[in-house]
Parts: sequence; C-alpha cells; structure tokens
Amino acid sequence: MEIASVELYNVVLNIAKQLQGYYVNNVYAVSSESILIKLHHPIQAEKQLVVSPNRGLWLTKYEFESRPAGSFVKTLRTHLERVRFVGALQPAGERIGVL
Repeated sequence: MEIASVELYNVVLNIAKQLQGYYVNNVYAVSSESILIKLHHPIQAEKQLVVSPNRGLWLTKYEFESRPAGSFVKTLRTHLERVRFVGALQPAGERIGVL
C-alpha cells in the first residue's frame, strides 16, 4: 500500500518536530535497502529513525539487528556522524521526504 502525499506530509512534520535539536550518533544497515539512524540529544532520550525507500521513514524504539555496513552506509557515516538535525520537509505534492 502506498502512502499519499498528505499522509507523508504529516509523517515528515512529526519527525521534524520530534528530532529538533538532535545529533546523528551513528548509521547502521538493517536490511539490504533500509538504514537506521541513531540520534542523541544532550538532555532528551536517544531516538532512532528508520529510512527505507520502499516502506518510508519512521521513528522506532525497536532494536534492529544491524548488518555489515556496505560502502553506502560507510559513506553516510563519514558525512553524517555528529551532524545536527535541522529539519525535514516534503516538497508540495511529492511523495518524498527531505531530511
């Protein structure tokens, strides 16, 4: 089942609010296509964001078993570790989210 543009807008808006002020702690591969981004905050509890091109993106408390990091995940780690999350948006009418 595909997610509509309006539904994705609400998901992205919710993620943007919940992750404001967080920093990327690490990036993990959890499947052949999905990644898990662990985020930390100096005061609040750690959060985890799953990004999957086929299923979407969501915050989770579930602990995933990580897989060996491929070159894509290693590149993401290099560029994203310790980066501050500044926001998320969804271009009008599109079914994509931009972090």
